[in-house]
Amino acid sequence: MKLLAALGAWHGWQSLGWILFTASSTGLFSMLITKLLRKKKISLTTTPLPFGPYLAIAGGSAGWICSTFPLFQELNFLL
Repeated sequence: MKLLAALGAWHGWQSLGWILFTASSTGLFSMLITKLLRKKKISLTTTPLPFGPYLAIAGGSAGWICSTFPLFQELNFLL
């Protein structure tokens, strides 16, 4: 929650929807790849997923995208 609050203060509350969407899709995608590549069976229902690294990746990419492409900030109303 603290990292999400810091990202909201840094990028503005309007971009929190994109950050959460990107972080959750990245986490889901990485866990699916991990499940497919590992030989031994892991249960996705009992394995804890640390969400902080994915929030950090999403926050960094949102900062880079918004500084490189300023028109992206106008798309915040979509989420």
